Amino acid sequence: MLLRDLHIVTQDTLSAIQWLAKYHLLANTHNCPCGTNMRLQRRQVECYINGYAWDCRVCHAQVNIRKGSFFKGSHLKLVQIVDLTYWWSMETKLTEAMSQCGIGSWSTIMDWHQFLRDICQQFLIDHPLELGSPGKEVEINESKFMHLTSRSP
Repeated sequence: MLLRDLHIVTQDTLSAIQWLAKYHLLANTHNCPCGTNMRLQRRQVECYINGYAWDCRVCHAQVNIRKGSFFKGSHLKLVQIVDLTYWWSMETKLTEAMSQCGIGSWSTIMDWHQFLRDICQQFLIDHPLELGSPGKEVEINESKFMHLTSRSP
């Protein structure tokens, strides 16, 4: 996906929520403990960073749209996380990604980059790739995985 396309599908908070739900990164529906199907409602409460929550018409319970998702626990806006993930996937320098995403905290960008690496690592563990085929030998040069340099004092 091109950056321009990403900006179009995440041009406002509701569009971003709908796009993320389309790819199952956010829930499409949520059921209230009382058994009612909750509806997505705009909320002007600070605890809902993106201004939306799941709302029950019967018991008036509210649930954060991030509950149970990739985004839970983060104080960044959804669009910032989408942008950050894009720049991470493009192997952009951390300082440039911070600038492009409007993130001022070095520890936040480092934490998210580590989180994204961890997700990819877990995916590869859960879905191992088979290299080569019967009768074909595959050699992997370890220098592609390790970048150690020695420096003289």
